[in-house]
Amino acid sequence: MKDITEMSVCNDALRPIYGPSSSHTYAPARIAFYTRKCFGDLDDKFEVKIVFFGGKQMAFQGHMSDRAVIGGLLNFSPYDDSFEEVKKLELEIKDELVYVKGRDTSFKFFINEKSEIPRAAFGIHIIVTDGSRKLKVEGRSIGGGDILIDMVEPVEKRQPLQEIALRVSHKR
Repeated sequence: MKDITEMSVCNDALRPIYGPSSSHTYAPARIAFYTRKCFGDLDDKFEVKIVFFGGKQMAFQGHMSDRAVIGGLLNFSPYDDSFEEVKKLELEIKDELVYVKGRDTSFKFFINEKSEIPRAAFGIHIIVTDGSRKLKVEGRSIGGGDILIDMVEPVEKRQPLQEIALRVSHKR
């Protein structure tokens, strides 16, 4: 059986790429979109903390990883052409927070270059809070836009992981 973390040249050739790198753009968009689907409906105001780890700061900034994550969390699907709209979002930076113009949502990005992820291009840890609920998701890019989700931790105890999995699998 082939190891799921093995990369293939076909991955990069056959996947949609929204930036210069499928690992640094498409994979973060998919992890963020998955996080949004796990969380479910969000209020107009929510906060997100994003930690990129196991990669270089220049790669994340140059490959639009931040925009890809923002797009996925704002429910732009990386599986269709609507994701191209993410490039048009107007971002504002204020007090180390990133805001999307016209929305009351804040994103705070951190980069931990010292962490190393075995068999992965890099990883992302996302924490979403909307006042009453909080969700933590950790995923990693394994090349070619493919991802592995390593951890989903709902802080809200009334929401079992089975319900989250059903919501994600039915809302691509």
